[in-house]
Formats: sequence, C-alpha cells, structure tokens
Amino acid sequence: AIGSEDLSILKELKHPNIVQYIEREHIKASQDLYLYMEYCGGGDLSHIIKRHRDRNENIPEGLVWNIFSQIVCALYRCHRGEDPPDVADDWFRMGRDAIKTKGPIPSKKSSYTILHRDLKPENGMTTPSSSRLASSTRI
Repeated sequence: AIGSEDLSILKELKHPNIVQYIEREHIKASQDLYLYMEYCGGGDLSHIIKRHRDRNENIPEGLVWNIFSQIVCALYRCHRGEDPPDVADDWFRMGRDAIKTKGPIPSKKSSYTILHRDLKPENGMTTPSSSRLASSTRI
C-alpha cells in the first residue's frame, strides 16, 4: 500500500526524466486509489525494442547512450535527492571520495532516498515529440 508520506515524496520529486505526479484521488467506498501522472504518449521502451527486433535492426548506438544517460540521471536524482553533476565536473575525484566513505553517499538535498525496485523496459516511458525518457512505476 502507498502511504501519504510516499505521495508527498512523489509530489516533490521533479526531474525531466521522471514522470511527474500530479494528483491523487482516493475512493473511500471501494478503497481505490487513482494517481494522476504526466502523460507520456510515446509508449515505453519495450515498444522501441520490439520495433527494432521486428525490423531485424539494431537500435542505434546514439539512442542507446541517450536512453542510458537519461536513466542514470533520473536514478541519481532519486538516490541522491539532487541532479547529477555536469559531465565536465571532476567525476574521478567524486569516485575517490565515494570509495573513502562507508555505506551510501549521503544525499545533499533531501532527507530520503528513493529506490526504483522495478526497472524494466515497460516502465521506461517516452514522449512522442522528443527522445525524452521518463521512468514510471506501476502502483
């Protein structure tokens, strides 16, 4: 079951590659909970995979890297509560600092950590007007 604390975290979670939570509706009589989320009309990643498989084509490497980087950025936002550093930043120094710490790297901007426990192509939503990817979790 999803609690009000989970919903408040969802409402605060804002990132271009994460499906935006809009509102909820709880029907007390039937105990149904409806979550209203950002519309992503481009389908999910499994459709992209299937389309290329049906055509016996490889997915272009640039698209694979684009999707991968968007997933990594969204997960970083969930895990750390902040956007990832720019690629131009010193990633190697960050890596050495991470090795020195015991346990997870503490979040700098939030008091919670979100772990997406259902990463799969069907939960990677796309928008039709761009190659923007948004991660969605079914509830």
